[in-house]
Amino acid sequence: MPLTAVRPHIKPMLLLAYPVILSQLGHVLVNVVDSVVVGQTGKVALAAVSLSVSVSTVVMVLGLGLSMGITPLVAAADGKRDMPLLGRLLVNGVLLSTLAGVGLAGLGLIIAPSSATSISLRK
Repeated sequence: MPLTAVRPHIKPMLLLAYPVILSQLGHVLVNVVDSVVVGQTGKVALAAVSLSVSVSTVVMVLGLGLSMGITPLVAAADGKRDMPLLGRLLVNGVLLSTLAGVGLAGLGLIIAPSSATSISLRK
């Protein structure tokens, strides 16, 4: 595909992608700052934070994947200009995301104590 065919789409795609890029950059920067701050307290604390970041990232990706499933439905309803359907999708999407968030948080609370005790950290 020639570049001239793609060029008109670059600016609109970047405008759509800009908030997502900032969001992902924010997640990465929070993890970096956590590591820098906690790393000054010791190796064990840094290892604990690194492990928790890995686990929380997996949970976050599960939640994001679930919530992204509604995007094509919203796009189709918006293309049809079906405002009642868009409203229902909004309500159902918020409800689904809330239930998934509570469920994933509950799963984390159940799994965290057993995984923490199974890991032996020595100085």
